[in-house]
Amino acid sequence: MPNSKVSFISKLVEPTLFFIVAAGLTYTMAFLWRNYYLPEPYFYLPSDTYMDWFNVAEWSHDSGAYSSWRSVYPPLNFLFAGMFSLSECYVSPSPAGIARYARSCDWLSLVTIHVVYVLCGVVTALSFAKSQASTAFYRAFALTAGLPMTVALERGNLIMVAFLGFALGYGPLLKLARWRWVALAWAVNFKIYLVASLFAQLLHRRWRSFEGAIVASTILYVATYLIYNGGSPIEIINNIIDYSAIAENLDFTNIFYSVSYNPHITVLSNPILPIDVTLGQNVTEPLLFYVYYYTRLTQAMIVFAAVATWLRPEVVSPLRSVNLAMCFTFLLAEPNGYSYIFIVFMTFLESGKAGFGRAAVVAAYILCVQVDYPISNITSLIEDSFIGGRLVQVPLNISVGTFVRPSIFYLIPLFLSCATILAVWKDIRTQGWKERRRFRHDLPLMQGA
Repeated sequence: MPNSKVSFISKLVEPTLFFIVAAGLTYTMAFLWRNYYLPEPYFYLPSDTYMDWFNVAEWSHDSGAYSSWRSVYPPLNFLFAGMFSLSECYVSPSPAGIARYARSCDWLSLVTIHVVYVLCGVVTALSFAKSQASTAFYRAFALTAGLPMTVALERGNLIMVAFLGFALGYGPLLKLARWRWVALAWAVNFKIYLVASLFAQLLHRRWRSFEGAIVASTILYVATYLIYNGGSPIEIINNIIDYSAIAENLDFTNIFYSVSYNPHITVLSNPILPIDVTLGQNVTEPLLFYVYYYTRLTQAMIVFAAVATWLRPEVVSPLRSVNLAMCFTFLLAEPNGYSYIFIVFMTFLESGKAGFGRAAVVAAYILCVQVDYPISNITSLIEDSFIGGRLVQVPLNISVGTFVRPSIFYLIPLFLSCATILAVWKDIRTQGWKERRRFRHDLPLMQGA
């Protein structure tokens, strides 16, 4: 009887979360219809819609992407954007800038952005249908229509193109290892931080998978570097260093839709920013303590889970290790909130049938909810909405999601780390430390594992 009750509850959880995400999408579309711009937590400058794409496309037709624009993107980004954009739209001396002029001219880019988004939805749906058909519809809808993916669409960010390679490389659709390596090479050459996911293979002694993906990524990078004639490792590294210094400046808007609490720590540590004035030191000081130590706890749990996986790789899913590797990377770096698409995708590949795995899936659904609630208004902006086609007044608010969303994200690696450590502990208690022939060629240090 208890088992049937648990099964009944679990069958209600995901449909309920699906309807919450669907309701959030309905609210977002209704808000856009009434106000001519997207609500929080979407980007607060409605005049900037799709500009992530058009900024890259502009420099794909210019030779100064790395010297003048100081890009941190690998060359494949510029080759792809250049291939799917109209070069004649990037020559106008418009007062608004070449990229903004091109947005009103380059129909091919606009079509490509939406085709890539649709492809992301198709690949997501097919992947989930093959891994777990009973929940595929709910999870595919939540990821495709949820906040991270729709923010990526609104920004026109090439992360969607990277996602296609990531989903094919780690999802169940491709069977041949070599095609998986090609897909992962594609992803890494769009978003370089995805290389961290490859190193998770080493915890499972999957040397060939790691080497194949690394070699494929290197070959693709060298080829695109020679074709584009720019984007050397030294250029990219120097630009990353410069970008990191800029990213750490005291811009409180960095916290609006961030993956981790890293920008919160910077902002809350400075008493002159609007957030400190708005919330008061009696709130910001304990909040700073919370976000700092919560981050360190989550990082420590991922490290413990990695050690546990190394000891007993056969009882831990390689996909979970990839997920945890990406989570750890996001806790160190600071990609934008749309980067959640990788974490949500990998978490939705978990069965989520019991315990910590189910809790992680629930957290992933919550990250997809598109609704936020303002705490305090800082100022208002007059913007020319690209989608609405008119001037709009946009309030700039500090919202609940600004502080809650990273906490929800942290729960995913915490839950999955607990599940991993528990599985390894049970295996050790059952199997003991006897020698296992599968790993008899490990380093001498690990022969007893």
